[in-house]
Amino acid sequence: MFLPALRLGYGFDSNVFLEDDLPGQEEPDGAQLMEIRPGIELKNKNRDNLALDFRGLGLVRQYLTTDDVISEHGDIGGDVGLKVGFLEGGPLSLRVKERFQRVLERRTFETTRKLNRHVNDVGAGVTFKPGGRALQLSLDYSFVADLMTDTSLDWGDLVFHDVMLQGSWKFFPFTALVLEADWQYRDYLFKGYGFYGELTDNYPLRIRAGVNGFITPRLSVLALIGYGNSFHETRPATSEEAAARTPHANDSFNMVLGELRVSFKPTETTIIQGSYRYDFQDSVFSNYAAYHKIVANFQQRLFGRLDLVVDIGYFGVFFSQLPDEYLRPYKGPTDGIGPVGYVVTGAGYREDRILMGGARAIVDITRLLAFELGYSFELFNEPFNSEGKFVSCMEDKCEGSNVVKDSMGFQRHQVMGILTLRY
Repeated sequence: MFLPALRLGYGFDSNVFLEDDLPGQEEPDGAQLMEIRPGIELKNKNRDNLALDFRGLGLVRQYLTTDDVISEHGDIGGDVGLKVGFLEGGPLSLRVKERFQRVLERRTFETTRKLNRHVNDVGAGVTFKPGGRALQLSLDYSFVADLMTDTSLDWGDLVFHDVMLQGSWKFFPFTALVLEADWQYRDYLFKGYGFYGELTDNYPLRIRAGVNGFITPRLSVLALIGYGNSFHETRPATSEEAAARTPHANDSFNMVLGELRVSFKPTETTIIQGSYRYDFQDSVFSNYAAYHKIVANFQQRLFGRLDLVVDIGYFGVFFSQLPDEYLRPYKGPTDGIGPVGYVVTGAGYREDRILMGGARAIVDITRLLAFELGYSFELFNEPFNSEGKFVSCMEDKCEGSNVVKDSMGFQRHQVMGILTLRY
């Protein structure tokens, strides 16, 4: 099967660089933008012995503005992946995969420098389905290289190995008990501890178990509970005094994990979904960040060709204790710390609260043509204990326009119209 598509988008981004909107500061920079997203999918029909899946997505983004700095962020991204499965119709099946992404990211202040990344994921897996197929066991391995395209930002370069073991047992036709264990070996290639050196190597383990499937014909539930540990390496303290000021800067996440997803279909054209997750991730500021994620989604189809989608989500992110480098006021390049700057905080614990959401209307004009109009927003408004600042001093000067202050909060609104051509 050959499935090409082309998406043409035009819209407005109110905050290109995710800047603060504080009294006395300039308004965040907004701009019109145009995006072209070509796509293609290839797959074979008879898949019992050999299943081929190829997917390619491109992205051409251009900002329509006279601002030279914003214009520099026009760029090309993409996502290309291939999966090959062997003997999927039998009790023992194998698979291999390869996926490459060019991810486009901007920095959080006005600059031509980018945070673009190249991510390559290669892996293999095996699935065993004995007997009547009620029991299923899977083992997967992936090797991922996640590298910054700007070599001066190589503090973010990461490679990791990921081993995932999954098991499920269907005690009803559409409902199963599940068990999963995931372990990673995460190696940050840059070892220069200091500012932006807090990305330390770690070996996170997650084990979760629960139930997944339909409770009634219209209600499905995923409920998982388990344990997680980030197993971070110890970061060397700059001094004994620094270690005493931040005794928990080397802590690892070590706590219960949980996830709950509920999907309800009250009518054939209505879907209501809600989810909650408590988990952890790496942090550029401290060893890890634990987060609560709550998401609600509503989907309604009208007249057989119009889809309405509304999303809203809340993220509460709680960072482990920041290292001592972030807790002292900035003194400038003459004290040996350097011109890059750092954060001033109260207790050394960062908390972020993020509200995001949006609404979309998608109309199928014909079988080959659709139009989408959407609005989305992000409200990221909780600084470090309401008093934190990130101070960056450019060109070894800490005065005038060379100083960038960031209270770690922003608002962003985006409106997009998208025309989709598909086959």
